[in-house]
Amino acid sequence: MATGCLKCLYTGRVSRLYTFVCVLLLTAVYIPDSNTATAEGNSSDPMADSLQENRVHWAPLSPKVTGELLKLPMKRTGSLRGDSAAGIDSLLDAIVEAMPIDKQVGQMIMAQIGSESTPSDVREKGLGALLHTAGNEIGVTNEPKTWRKVADRFYREARLSVANVKVGDRRMTIKIGAPWAIDGNHGHAIISTATIFPHMIGMSAANDPKLTETVGRITGQEMSRTGIDWVFAPMLAVTQDEANRWGRVYETFGQDPNRVANHSQAFIKGVQGSPLVPDAFLNGSGGRILATAKHWIGEGETDRGEDQGNALISEQRLHDVHARGFYGALNAGALSVMVGFNEWMSHHLTSHKYLVT
Repeated sequence: MATGCLKCLYTGRVSRLYTFVCVLLLTAVYIPDSNTATAEGNSSDPMADSLQENRVHWAPLSPKVTGELLKLPMKRTGSLRGDSAAGIDSLLDAIVEAMPIDKQVGQMIMAQIGSESTPSDVREKGLGALLHTAGNEIGVTNEPKTWRKVADRFYREARLSVANVKVGDRRMTIKIGAPWAIDGNHGHAIISTATIFPHMIGMSAANDPKLTETVGRITGQEMSRTGIDWVFAPMLAVTQDEANRWGRVYETFGQDPNRVANHSQAFIKGVQGSPLVPDAFLNGSGGRILATAKHWIGEGETDRGEDQGNALISEQRLHDVHARGFYGALNAGALSVMVGFNEWMSHHLTSHKYLVT
């Protein structure tokens, strides 16, 4: 068994700004042992087995159902394809070293777009990323073309933030972008003409990972056409509160860890493309964007089902049940992981060195 090495995970809130370090280096990928991987439909959950035997299929999905959004061009992005992992590490180190300290701090900040940041803030402060959340207005209608115009303004300003670096005998000027992230568990729901899918509990009930992959693909394509680079999905909590008191069950793929792992892989593959196909993986012209495995870890079994509560469970259970979806996500090539606001054994995950480094 090889395990995924997560480097520098942190999520917190400072002065209403989100700070983050995105995991972009995975030194190994988790490969389940034969005795831990379970085929869909062979879980210990009789309800899950019944769903597998009586599989429910939605109507066939096609890019045609997305209408207006697919008329817009894909957002074009740069690439480091072809560089070795060591070469990319050296390049990233050189970029950070070339930045003044205020821009290094700026790169640690994910600011709310609209209410907390303007296009000029991205350039002047070197903001690392942008975030849109429900209820936050950006001053335009929710039509695709207006969102794309906003994204392009921020993108142009971010590209004015540069670093002149040298790695070995290689000199270059790096234009540093600021990715725009948004939630999208069941489609690009903020946009008026986007395709809205069932919540993840519905995808899990259909029990068709290929269909879940299609949902991820269409979600990524529609987001790309409005200038979004990064989706905060899928949600990989494994809900275990027997009294069903946790109010976010509908956001999850359910209670079976193996099913969560299978659907997490499918969704992420749909959003990002397969890392086994380098020309398609994170190919901006193909509508591939960053996916996020969230929220690390244990929020599906908190005491009394409290949201962002305290998971009073053993480390073995944390590994066997609640980490399974994240292993699936890393196996699919997930390039970011969001740490949860919950606690494990009364220790907040956002400051839990053992679990996040």
